[in-house]
Amino acid sequence: MQITFDTLPMAIEILIKEVRGLKADIDKNNSHENDEKVVDRLEARRILGTHGKRLSEARFAQLKNEGRITTYGFGGKHFYNVEELESLKRK
Repeated sequence: MQITFDTLPMAIEILIKEVRGLKADIDKNNSHENDEKVVDRLEARRILGTHGKRLSEARFAQLKNEGRITTYGFGGKHFYNVEELESLKRK
């Protein structure tokens, strides 16, 4: 559809309908039941039970390279899946 000054209102209505449909799809897919819980490194150290010792950045990198944990990054911070950490938890 070629948009002209005369067809602009109709084009805007179509665009708004499409955006509403996409928003509804996103809201439907973002249910909190499916969210994986992730934590930062400090909380990850607590979950792993390092007993006051710091779990080094190198150890986190080693676990990631071995495929034992997945690292999620956002804004320069690293986050880890709680379920993966629980499976590595010290006995």
